Order: sequence, then structure tokens, then C-alpha cells
Amino acid sequence: MYHTIIRQQVRKTFAALSRGDYEQVLAGISPNITHTL
Repeated sequence: MYHTIIRQQVRKTFAALSRGDYEQVLAGISPNITHTL
């Protein structure tokens, strides 16, 4: 069940990115993200 839910969320996210709708993607992400290498 968990796998199915996550798969749907990932597909929706990539569909939004393909449409250029980055705001939908950013809405589901914490505003306090730190990216380090």
C-alpha cells in the first residue's frame, strides 16, 4: 500500500515538473532546506 501511494506522489511530482509547474513541487517541500556536498 505504501509503495502505491509513494509511486503516485512521485508521478504527480514529475508530471508537474514536465509542465513547468515548479511551484507545486516546492509547495510540498520544507522551506528550510540545506544542500551540501
